[in-house]
Amino acid sequence: MASSDGLWALAALGLALVAAQGSVAGADTTPVASVLRQQIGQSITMNNVYVSSVPADEGFWVDSDHGRMWVQIETVVESPYDVDAGDTVSFSGRVVAHGPEFPTQVGVTGGEGAAGLAGAGAHISIPLNGLAFVNTGI
Repeated sequence: MASSDGLWALAALGLALVAAQGSVAGADTTPVASVLRQQIGQSITMNNVYVSSVPADEGFWVDSDHGRMWVQIETVVESPYDVDAGDTVSFSGRVVAHGPEFPTQVGVTGGEGAAGLAGAGAHISIPLNGLAFVNTGI
C-alpha cells in the first residue's frame, strides 16, 4: 500500500468515526485544503461517509476530521442520484485540482461554502457509477 493510500485509509476511518460519534478525540488538525492538495491525482475510495450538505445538483460536502471535503459527480447530464444531507455514502474517485472559479461553475454560493471550496484548491471527483448509498438520512 502506497503512503498516500495509507493516508486516505486513515482519513476514511476518521470519517467513519465522525459519522458514528460526531467527533474524534485527538483528531488530526491538518487543514483539509492541505490534505487534498497533497493528494491531487491520487485515487481515493471512501466508505460510510456522512453527507453534511448538498448545495449543488451533482456535488455535496462530506465531513472529515480535517474539515469538509467537496465531492463532485462527474456527468454532463443529470445523475440518477438523490443525495441528501444525512445520507451515508461510499465512493471511489480521484482528487483533482480546481481554480477559484470552481464554486461558481458548480453552483455553490457564499452561504453554502464557496470561499472554503475555492480556497481548498482541490476536490474529490467521482464518476457517475462511483457512488453507492449505505443508508439514507430518513
